[in-house]
Amino acid sequence: MEPSARIVSYPRLRISEASKRLQYLSSLEPEALSSSIVTDTSGATFYPMSTARASKAELESIHDSVLQLAIAHGFPSARPRGSSLQFDQQLAGLLVDLLPMLPAEAADEGVWSFLTLNVCPDVAFWRFPNARSDDGSFRTDYERLLGRPRNVLRRSWWRGYILGADLSGRLLEDESVGIMERPSLGGDPTLARSIARAHLAYAERRDFGRRQDLLRESAKRLRRRFAVVSVHSLQPNQVDTLVRDVFAETFSAMNEGCATASSSSAGGAMDVFQKLIPGFWECLRAELVVPDQAEIDRLRASVPTYVESLGSNRESAMRLGEDLGLLHSGWESRAEEAQRIVRAVTVYFLDTEDNVPDYYLSGLKDDDHVIAAAFTALGLARAESA
Repeated sequence: MEPSARIVSYPRLRISEASKRLQYLSSLEPEALSSSIVTDTSGATFYPMSTARASKAELESIHDSVLQLAIAHGFPSARPRGSSLQFDQQLAGLLVDLLPMLPAEAADEGVWSFLTLNVCPDVAFWRFPNARSDDGSFRTDYERLLGRPRNVLRRSWWRGYILGADLSGRLLEDESVGIMERPSLGGDPTLARSIARAHLAYAERRDFGRRQDLLRESAKRLRRRFAVVSVHSLQPNQVDTLVRDVFAETFSAMNEGCATASSSSAGGAMDVFQKLIPGFWECLRAELVVPDQAEIDRLRASVPTYVESLGSNRESAMRLGEDLGLLHSGWESRAEEAQRIVRAVTVYFLDTEDNVPDYYLSGLKDDDHVIAAAFTALGLARAESA
């Protein structure tokens, strides 16, 4: 959306009306949906302070443009394999140009319910059919068709607005979700675009096949950095530098971690550690690298602060903090393999959103399991039995 574009307000559909409309449209045959388009705005609700309201002609133009894109991807026939991703990628760029609205307008559920169920029901149901449940009824709360955050049009507009047409058109579905559905990453266009550029620089290399692992691990590292760095106070070039450094660090760690895992000798500490954490190995092995002294000092210093932040889980966190203190004691004299394991479990503990988010009632049980595995692999006794 160009800064000089005319900002338009779009009609809204109330929640109760949207649910009824969804139920009605779901009962129609696919070919009948095209005749169920509603672009009449008389009596429709708009943002009360808007200076420009979408007209019937503008809404018809929006439908025609979206329909032409869908036709290019097989509409109304069943979608060819791989066509959904291409359609979604191109839809993001199309919608942000077609719908010049403010973010506040784009955050309104009613706007997207109207555009989906009244203006583009044929394309919306082609992309996400509302299948019958076991009792033969249709869902009246289907988030892909109601105007909620994962709505077929809403999510595409936001991807185009935050990431831009080029970047959103090159990311895979899980990668777009990985950025956009994490507010700390996708809520800032500068940061989100920097992440997408850094990720694609590695992901589009022919010799690299673990692109989704790269984004997931880099996102974890970035969120840990944000605990001590106010990314929103940085200039765009500084954000780019920070993000590129984190992706380079992750890429190196993933390659080094794979090499370490494959070269571990049977019966060694690493081999024992891997066998004890089968459900956690994939997310931990990229962290099995030897940190420099500055990083290990930073990790150690972060543990007490993180323990204090865990509120209702603080008692369990304090015990795990003591365990980590034992693992870090005598760091300089530990073998390299042991240092890798200690670093990995410390990073896991400091990750709020690990396999089980730490703020859940039982959110530290997985951390306890991982740290216990480290003690067993290294032949050490935990704090409670020391």
